[in-house]
Amino acid sequence: MSSEIIFENVSFSYGEKIVFNNLNIRIPLGCNVALVGENGAGKSTLIKLILGLHTPQRGNIFIENKKISELSAKEKKELFAVAFQDFYRYPLSLRENLSLCLDKSENEEKYAEVLKTVGLVDLVARLDDKIGKYGEHSLELSDGQWQKIALARVLISKAKVLILDEPTASMDPVSESNLYHSFMGIMQSRGTIIITHRMALAKYADVIIVIKDGEVNGIGKHSDLLSQSNYYSMLYKRQSEWYQ
Repeated sequence: MSSEIIFENVSFSYGEKIVFNNLNIRIPLGCNVALVGENGAGKSTLIKLILGLHTPQRGNIFIENKKISELSAKEKKELFAVAFQDFYRYPLSLRENLSLCLDKSENEEKYAEVLKTVGLVDLVARLDDKIGKYGEHSLELSDGQWQKIALARVLISKAKVLILDEPTASMDPVSESNLYHSFMGIMQSRGTIIITHRMALAKYADVIIVIKDGEVNGIGKHSDLLSQSNYYSMLYKRQSEWYQ
């Protein structure tokens, strides 16, 4: 999908707290986009504005020449599938959890494929087991496994654009690394917007958008931003030191 999400003079506040003031930005679709910045920079708010969960006080947001505010719920579902960092843990079977973004059930092979992609191959044979503390035949999962199910639910959807909010926040470093590599093919074949403060994930993106204090600090590839944005360079080098 070759199009853009366009923010045109968008302003948004939580009460007296200004998040964006006349924000103008073009987010390309049909590629892998990373939104990076420190906590409180406005990354998650930007995504909620795209999804229509928040309404700007001023300005407009467009996609495919339409105002997002004028899209129907059906149109939004066809465009976007999102996994938020504070995902909900549905007290349903694994199959039902994966089917929440679908209009009808998928075949067994598709469920198995998406579970393998997110590193839950051990659960392929337990699609009809309930998730949570429901007795001896239920699945009790770790926080990281729950997050992988939230990601799998998005991956199995038919949406044109996948939006992932801190997709590895609850995972250990090994699971995080494995997920990066599994996602490479998916991110190249579908439009993806990833909100992350983990620079190791951002560096794989086709386009990185750096948000600082509600403004765009830089846009480009990882190699370009290292030399063009002192703020991005600082974020990357600061995290690199963790692994030395």
